[in-house]
Amino acid sequence: MTIAAPMSRWQGPSLFSMEGMSLLDDEAIQVAVKSLEGRRVRIILTLRDLGRVIPSQWQELAKNKPVSGYREYLAAMVRPGGEKSPHFRSFWARQDAPVILSRWLQHLPVEDVIVVTVPPAGAPKGQFWDRFCEATGLPAGRFDSSVRVNESLGASAAEVMRYVSMNIPDPKD
Repeated sequence: MTIAAPMSRWQGPSLFSMEGMSLLDDEAIQVAVKSLEGRRVRIILTLRDLGRVIPSQWQELAKNKPVSGYREYLAAMVRPGGEKSPHFRSFWARQDAPVILSRWLQHLPVEDVIVVTVPPAGAPKGQFWDRFCEATGLPAGRFDSSVRVNESLGASAAEVMRYVSMNIPDPKD
């Protein structure tokens, strides 16, 4: 069963959220859109400034798999020659908004390809939620957006997680 099956059976609007959708190639996007034939399909791409995305992505890697220290990772993202790094390729496959948007725009009308920007640090609490609700048509006031559920790791905690992930034996070995 695909995710489209229960969405197609549902009479009301459906919301499917998955970061991996940014990795879909032209053929996969075509299959995804076609699987929801008869329904309005919209894609919402959330964008955050690179000064926050790069450390966030490194933290996720540090929690889940061996990765270099942050300085080395950052250098691979921004220095010439960094494109040879698998982390560089993985990062930009998920973060290259013009490429991601152009793929989706081949299959959806422009009004169904929506960009929601994440407010800068220090913005009023709930501003991102309000923007997301505006894009989706959800009533923002109906949900409690005061709870922060995606806290960032501090530098020390991220380094501990990186050390642990680097020292856990790979079950394939």
